Amino acid sequence: MVIKMKNKVSIVVPCYNSSKTIIRCLDSILNQTYENIEILLIDDGSTDDTYKLVEKKYLNNAKLKYFKNSNHGVSYSRNYGIEKSTGDYVVFVDSDDYAERDMIDVLVNNIGSGDLVISNKYCVKNNTVVSSYFDNQKIVLTSGDIGKMYYMSILNPPYCKLYKRKILEKNKIRFPENLSLGEDLCFNLDYINSSSNQIIYINIPLYYYYISTTGLGKKYYKNMFEQKKFIIDKFDIILNKIDNYNDRKNIIKIKKDLLISSLSNEFKSNNSLLKKYVSALKLAKSVNFRNEAFKVNGQKNLSYLISTSVLFPFAILLNKIKRRKFKI
Repeated sequence: MVIKMKNKVSIVVPCYNSSKTIIRCLDSILNQTYENIEILLIDDGSTDDTYKLVEKKYLNNAKLKYFKNSNHGVSYSRNYGIEKSTGDYVVFVDSDDYAERDMIDVLVNNIGSGDLVISNKYCVKNNTVVSSYFDNQKIVLTSGDIGKMYYMSILNPPYCKLYKRKILEKNKIRFPENLSLGEDLCFNLDYINSSSNQIIYINIPLYYYYISTTGLGKKYYKNMFEQKKFIIDKFDIILNKIDNYNDRKNIIKIKKDLLISSLSNEFKSNNSLLKKYVSALKLAKSVNFRNEAFKVNGQKNLSYLISTSVLFPFAILLNKIKRRKFKI
């Protein structure tokens, strides 16, 4: 009797100066209950003891492949991992995070005829697991549910997801290396836009995600609107394929959020308060911004988006309140 081999899963782990967390991360992957895996560790030019630790403990393990590159950024490393992968499925794990022993097993067993499986996660802050509510609920989604997925906070990140490698290769889906933010979201939007089958979400925590304490949310990004515009264009591709009114309304709401965040970004610069206001107002009145604002609000309500250059803190608070109704 011929025993059918389980589908192979490629686990891509980008790392950079990860000596403090790489052992915990790799141990959690190598100890998976699902055995047919390969681990592609992509070192993005580490200057600490990451390589020494990996060499000492893991390089003799046939499941692990180590690649040492010069520093190019996390998107380059993930793309490099996709290029080197040989599995039927691809999973991404960050080097400062770790996984439950049955993560791959659960993801593979739930994909069925779908094209993407998403799980929930534990959030870890200061080495403490932040408790959340998990009900083991399984939900079947489609590209029309992009808005719901976005506000459930399950759309953006590449971790907690099982991708089909043939979809990545056929459609040449990669992380945009020219972006400094939103590259994960663009990758997932491209993937969902290229797939035709269902998306499976399981409300089971299989991944431990470390919350950054470096205050990236307060970081100022130069040319943020141009980067957000790149993301908005991705949403427009999906929007053009959706007929349902509520689904379209949710995507338009996301586009509005992205525009507002571009304005609020101007207040994170090191300029004086007056210069911040002037910069935000200048952006709000620019031709490109006004064109995008008109698409989401129409001429009558265009003043709303412009006014957020002054009232942006209240706009952000309002958006957070609105998001709550989408949570499961």
